Amino acid sequence: MKISVERFLSTIAFVTIPIWLPFWFLDNQFKWGIFELKFFKFFYEFDTSEPNEDEQPDIEYPVKEKLQIDFELHTKYFISSLQDSKRIVSSLENNLANIDKSLKDPQIFKIGGLTVVRTSELNLYDFNLLIQCLDNDFKRSKNFGFAKNSKTSFFGIADKKTLNNIVGQTSTGNNYAYSLVNGQENYLGINNEIDLSSKYTTDFFDELTGKIPAGNIR
Repeated sequence: MKISVERFLSTIAFVTIPIWLPFWFLDNQFKWGIFELKFFKFFYEFDTSEPNEDEQPDIEYPVKEKLQIDFELHTKYFISSLQDSKRIVSSLENNLANIDKSLKDPQIFKIGGLTVVRTSELNLYDFNLLIQCLDNDFKRSKNFGFAKNSKTSFFGIADKKTLNNIVGQTSTGNNYAYSLVNGQENYLGINNEIDLSSKYTTDFFDELTGKIPAGNIR
């Protein structure tokens, strides 16, 4: 049976109460400060909190290569398994309002059991931030961001293994990470050692969004 150091020290302190308690009262009464010494504090001051095994590490993935993205030329989509499109749009609007921005021209589509919101005028950082926000707001749903143009497409999801990272895949089959901490503005950090834990591919999202009428997004 494994016993923690904290529990062991607590047991010693309890068993030896008849020895140290009178001295503690005297120390407290006459303000000697003996029990404030680091040696004595070691026995009764320690962190009793239990480690959270589910806590995600706040790390950044190594960048093997920087894929430059001209995001203004991409069409942007947010895709969710949540069927309530009003809640999705409200989440996007509220989270953008928190950084004094607004959601421009959201267009909503229902395709293949998924809710798709097409929008415009987002920079790359805000796009990835909103992917994280959707995942925070709707933890029971699958939430994605997808962006495409004639040259490059990519999808992203909130990383379940770390904090503040969006991970995904490009149309060339490369895995990447986008750090919300360092504020990278115009590139994806290619790293094929990243485990996406996702069955989806850019081909799936390209076919899905291909069913949406082109329309005009200013």
